Amino acid sequence: MTADRRIRFAVQLSEAPSGEEWTRLARRMESLGYSGISMPDHLWPQFAPIPALAAVAVATSRPRITMAVLANDFRNPVLLAKEAATLDVLSGGRLDLGLGAGWREDDYRQAGIAFDRPSTRIERLVEAVTIIKRLFEGEQLTFHGKYYDVEGYQLTPLPVQRPRPKLVLGGGAPKMLSAAAQHADIVSIVTDNRRRTGRNQNGNATFEAVERATGWIAEAAPDRFDNLELNVRILHVNVGADRSIAAVESASTFGLPADEIARSPFCAVGTADQVADHVRSIRDRLGISYFTVSAAAAEALAPVVERLTGT
Repeated sequence: MTADRRIRFAVQLSEAPSGEEWTRLARRMESLGYSGISMPDHLWPQFAPIPALAAVAVATSRPRITMAVLANDFRNPVLLAKEAATLDVLSGGRLDLGLGAGWREDDYRQAGIAFDRPSTRIERLVEAVTIIKRLFEGEQLTFHGKYYDVEGYQLTPLPVQRPRPKLVLGGGAPKMLSAAAQHADIVSIVTDNRRRTGRNQNGNATFEAVERATGWIAEAAPDRFDNLELNVRILHVNVGADRSIAAVESASTFGLPADEIARSPFCAVGTADQVADHVRSIRDRLGISYFTVSAAAAEALAPVVERLTGT
């Protein structure tokens, strides 16, 4: 359905023992062929994403920098727009701004921020995205919404990318994915956090679950769907042995039957050639062409990245 979309890979980093090691790690990911470097946004042990990505921007020259994803409720949208525009300038126009409604209740509790119901958090996110887009585009903005008020502000610096950097929104449930389809440039499909079962992933890691998610996206924004870039995070990597063996080996750790692991867009198991074929199949069948992997699995997946980058 979308076999002409170019496949690309990003790696998600979170921390390093020192600033020197952090920039060395970023440069290593660039040398492996990853076209993006991403960071999460939590209060658990990790670097703060915006200053850490600023260091990545200076240390590298090619990868796009993004967040998977910033929790909207942690930042005022006007201040975030200014920080994001600065990141775009520092990176020479390589920012994809990733935003989400927030999902980890412990983060909210530890920071003393009210953890509102999902519909409220999503409404607030959409309002913030509206403000950020208009500021990125250079408007002198006065905005009075349900959650935010802006009075006559014009963003400086403006981002390098015109009319603005791309927006990345993601989720696993229909309401959030529908909002992402209507407002984002890149939609990240994740497992539904409401159905997590301990450390193992859940039933939303199957091919059919992701197929349903792409259906929700297409239904919410049929006029935009063909222009959206779809992303998934590869949650399990086992590259080396034949797929039939690797899937069985992975079943107990990932929490899905071997046959489901072999088909899942969230898994990369088998020989490098088999995994490359699997990624192409996900692109061709579901329209997903952008894949993110953890730093711990980046070296293992590198042979697949080499086979597929730019195809």
